[in-house]
Amino acid sequence: MCVPADAELPDLGLPFPLPGGEQVVLTSADGATFSAYVAHAPEPTGTGVVVLPDIRGLFSFYERLAE
Repeated sequence: MCVPADAELPDLGLPFPLPGGEQVVLTSADGATFSAYVAHAPEPTGTGVVVLPDIRGLFSFYERLAE
C-alpha cells in the first residue's frame, strides 16, 4: 500500500517509539544501503512481520505500522 507522506496511524495510546524499536541500515548484495526499522514485540511469540516502505523510503508512518 502507498500512503501520503503526511499519513498518520490512529493514536492507540502507545509510546513512540516503543522501547526496543530502532532504525538500522541494511546493505544489499550489490552494496546499496537502505534504512529499515526493527520493532521488537514486548513478548516475543516467534512470529515476525516485515514492512517494506515504498519508493520514498522509510518514514514514521512505517515505523509506527511496524510497532
